[in-house]
Amino acid sequence: MMSGLEMENNINSQYTVTIFTKDQIGLLVTICSLFTRRGISIWNLVASATPVPGVHRIAIVAVNADEHSIQNLVKQIEKQVDVIKAEYTHDSDIFDYINK
Repeated sequence: MMSGLEMENNINSQYTVTIFTKDQIGLLVTICSLFTRRGISIWNLVASATPVPGVHRIAIVAVNADEHSIQNLVKQIEKQVDVIKAEYTHDSDIFDYINK
């Protein structure tokens, strides 16, 4: 069981959710509404084309969430028809990779 401090640190963590989608109008709004419904704040959002024609990448930095909430969110995002793949990384995973 987590202590209060561990739980607070877990909730204050940042997660980067990366989503590969087909180029569809309105999909970004749908994805953002999934964050809003779960009370997860979007700190940063970047959408861009990929080298694959018709495929876009959306990277969202989410805050005020625990890992369980992010896992469920990613599962819900992957259920969207025009989503090809969704995954998440914790901010500490990124820094561990850079420091290797």
